Amino acid sequence: MQEIYHQKNLQYKVDKTAPEITSFETNNTEWTNQDVTLTVNANDNESGLYTSSPYGWNSASVWSWYNNNQKSVSENGKYTVYVRNAVGNVSSKSIT
Repeated sequence: MQEIYHQKNLQYKVDKTAPEITSFETNNTEWTNQDVTLTVNANDNESGLYTSSPYGWNSASVWSWYNNNQKSVSENGKYTVYVRNAVGNVSSKSIT
């Protein structure tokens, strides 16, 4: 009986790096009685940003994931954005 051996090479990629938040800013820094829009820009050069909902917005300790990189706010406060990549690494940045 002849033994047959097969060799198979496996390739895999590991991403342990969180996305980079390149900017997090507001459309207005002056006093206003109108809503203000917060905008975040981010990128991930390894696995890429999570495709369906990479952005998490936090205010008053409640946050959820969204596909939109902008959020309208109507109150003063500290706002935190979370950005996740395709494998679940998360970075965050706050603005007051």
